[in-house]
Amino acid sequence: MSAQHFCRRCKYYDPYYTCELRHFKKTQFGWCSQKRKIVPSREGCGAYATRAPQCYGEELTRVALNGILNELAEIKSIMEERSHETEETDVQHLRGI
Repeated sequence: MSAQHFCRRCKYYDPYYTCELRHFKKTQFGWCSQKRKIVPSREGCGAYATRAPQCYGEELTRVALNGILNELAEIKSIMEERSHETEETDVQHLRGI
């Protein structure tokens, strides 16, 4: 069986992941919605169908990036506020207040 017909490349295959310390790791098994059972990623069958490429629209990308930028701005303001509070505490400490 050629490599392009492995289950891991089929649209009916959904891989399983394990939760590691800092990331998720793909396992060698997944769920086949055609067979309705767990299958190895290197298995193949007659129900194979090519997975459609994932295309993300420009608008979706813009929305996602805008959300990330807003989160970064919020983090920056929190860090600046904490820095300002630390400076005030240091000045008060030096003055003996």
